[in-house]
Amino acid sequence: MLSISLALALTLAQPAQAKPEAPAPAAASPAAAPSPLPPGWLGEWKGEMTTATPSGTSGPAARFTMELRVKEITPGERWTWTIIYDGPPGRSERPYELIAKDAAKGAFQIDEKNGIVLDATLLGDTLASPFQVQGTTLLAEYRLREDAIEVAIWSWRGEPVATGPEGLPVKSWRVGSVQRGVLKKSPS
Repeated sequence: MLSISLALALTLAQPAQAKPEAPAPAAASPAAAPSPLPPGWLGEWKGEMTTATPSGTSGPAARFTMELRVKEITPGERWTWTIIYDGPPGRSERPYELIAKDAAKGAFQIDEKNGIVLDATLLGDTLASPFQVQGTTLLAEYRLREDAIEVAIWSWRGEPVATGPEGLPVKSWRVGSVQRGVLKKSPS
């Protein structure tokens, strides 16, 4: 018998049934088009982050400060996405840019300005960016709340620790760490 989560995943993987199309709304003028990045994201955000690992794997949780600076560069197209980490190893500023690729699909990219460009997707109030570097897979999530951005960066590496029965393509990994925190908006 399939587990509930596996049955749900298989159901979600099935192609959606075509729905009758609604009449297209009247075209809006370019000036009236909403920005693909809601204005609530703009500003300077700062908070304490904690790194947690499975019990006993690398000592007590590490703590550091994280800042996120989001400012519009090109209306509706580009924003600064500057991330600053400050902790025991020192201060590290990363002057990235967020780029809207396909607003209707919530498709963005994070340009690290060093040849690396990561895909990111805006799903409701959450910007999510999964990527892999040197054998480690990460999922960075930024969730906009009324007065804060919740950040969670999950990481795992290596081969799956569990797989589905033969013929069923299911793989499972053990999470290696999570960096988590709440960034509060700095007063303007």
